Amino acid sequence: MTADKRLNILFTNNTLDIRGGSEMVILDLAKEFRRRGHFPVAFSMKLGMIEKELKEACIPVVSNLDALGNVPDIIHGQHHLEAMAAMVYFYNTPAIYVCHGWFPWPEVPPVFCNIKKYVAVGELTREYISTTCAVKRDDIEIIPNFVDLGKFVVKEKINVAPLSAAIFGNGVGRNSRLVEVVAAACMKAGLKRLDVFGHKSGNPISNPEEELKNYDIVFSVGRCAIEAMSMGCAVIISDESGVAEMIQPDNMERMFGKFGASSLSKANLNADYIYGEILKFNAQGVRQVMEWIRPKVDLCNAADRYESVYREAMNSQRADFLPVDGDGSPCREDQRFKDVAKYLTSISATIKGFEAERHRMSKLVAELQARQH
Repeated sequence: MTADKRLNILFTNNTLDIRGGSEMVILDLAKEFRRRGHFPVAFSMKLGMIEKELKEACIPVVSNLDALGNVPDIIHGQHHLEAMAAMVYFYNTPAIYVCHGWFPWPEVPPVFCNIKKYVAVGELTREYISTTCAVKRDDIEIIPNFVDLGKFVVKEKINVAPLSAAIFGNGVGRNSRLVEVVAAACMKAGLKRLDVFGHKSGNPISNPEEELKNYDIVFSVGRCAIEAMSMGCAVIISDESGVAEMIQPDNMERMFGKFGASSLSKANLNADYIYGEILKFNAQGVRQVMEWIRPKVDLCNAADRYESVYREAMNSQRADFLPVDGDGSPCREDQRFKDVAKYLTSISATIKGFEAERHRMSKLVAELQARQH
């Protein structure tokens, strides 16, 4: 295989609906690979906003794998069930699996013979893969979250003192404890404006690159935090489950790759702690963080690395082929059925647990309804 071969790439995700972290990974990567001349396709069983944006970029989206006329060269698997569906359907196609989080269950990395390479977005998810799939840490690629720096450009001015703040993330409700304590801390620090953006708050935004440039401090985690930092906003890592630190020159290297759950502390979810973090705001430090992080989170660099991993997985697949039948086709079907059986056994306890919980909740609802009568 030549390095410049145009690839049929199948992306999987649990949803292509709201603008979440994994959804944006697919949107940005698919658009970049389309620009490079490859043929990306996205698969999910729940479609919506991201589906629309992909189609506007001339990238096909399917909810039924029967719709695909071409067998993919590589499966970029994200989320357990969708990735497994694609790998079983295209049983001779190599795959990589990208783990974006420790929770919830759809993030659990599957063990399956199609998977030739695991990718983690940070140290925590690498540890998760290693201890779930019996893969050595050194064999797991780390490709951090990224942003399209052509969209998330540096804002024109970084204020000497902070005047405005935003809480940015799909998981933060408008009446949450985080909003309450951040509002109190901002008022104490003399900030004139605090806004909340995200799906759960009822205020989702489709153009964060335009909105974030209006704020000095952003409270967020994960990709949202990276987007804000790359534009020149000070970021305090936080969500409804806890608060970490403001990212500054003296902690940016230590905190890189830990902009999520692993760094949060519920004990810091109070106005006094957050007020102390706000006081750390320093325009020169914000600019230094911005200049440091932009090369590390560049979409183009991430796409280069993913493409290299794809080709490594494809080369590994060819080396793994078993002896062929008389017609020249790979003799692998019997083993695949065994692998599927092992997989179904591995998720049996999880599915039965969901069913037991559903039964318990149904029984509880029936009891409550009976009491009302």
